[in-house]
Amino acid sequence: MSLLHPGLMEGTTRPDYKACVAISTNASLSEMIPPGALVMLTPVIVGTLFGVQVRLHIVNSSYIFMVLAASLCARQKTCPRHPRAVLD
Repeated sequence: MSLLHPGLMEGTTRPDYKACVAISTNASLSEMIPPGALVMLTPVIVGTLFGVQVRLHIVNSSYIFMVLAASLCARQKTCPRHPRAVLD
C-alpha cells in the first residue's frame, strides 16, 4: 500500500515520526500566518484610517470579549478544549 516506505504495513520497517511531525508543524505554522497578521495589523490600520480614539475602542472591546469568553469557558466548562469535557 505505501509507495514511499515498503514494508510499513507489514511491520518490517519503522515509521518516520520526525517527518510526520515536521510536515504537520510546517503546515500549521503556515496556516497561522494570516490570522496572526490580521490580529497584529487591525489596530494599526484602523488607527491610521480612523484615528486613535477608534483604535482604542476596538482594542478595549476585544479585551472585554476575551474576558467574557474566558469566564464563560471557565465557569460553565463549555470551552471545546477543556479536558474534562473531552473525557466525559
